[in-house]
Order: sequence, then structure tokens, then C-alpha cells
Amino acid sequence: MLYVSDHFIMVKNDIIKIVKKISRKNINPNKNIFQQGIDSIDFTTIILTIEEKYKMKFKRDSYDKLSSINDIVKYINNIKK
Repeated sequence: MLYVSDHFIMVKNDIIKIVKKISRKNINPNKNIFQQGIDSIDFTTIILTIEEKYKMKFKRDSYDKLSSINDIVKYINNIKK
């Protein structure tokens, strides 16, 4: 049986891999990704990659709330419930 925390960790690890592949940076999942060197082009590519992988769409007005990897994971988990 997969628990919510296990799912959160799996999604988080996937997102970290996506971010690292696109940006070539090691990102702290708790800190603001833009302050860690992610630019708007990388961010857009990351979002599009996540949408494709998880077969979902981020609302455009949610982008402002997605400042860290953990924010992105929480968003995905909330819409996948």
C-alpha cells in the first residue's frame, strides 16, 4: 500500500530529476528555485515537462505560487487527489 507521504517523496524525487536534467543545477527543494538560478525559460520547460509526465495542467495563475520544488509537489498532489 502506498501512503501519501510515500507518494509525496516519489513525486518530489521525480521533480528534482526533471529540474536537474533541464537546469543542470542541484536545487534545494525547500528554497526558491529562482533564487537558485532557475530562469523563466527553464521554469517554463520544467512545468511543461511535468505536465506531460503527469498528464495534468498547471493553471497559469498558479505559477506565482510555485516558487520551490516542494510547492510544485504540493500542487501536483492536491490536483491528483
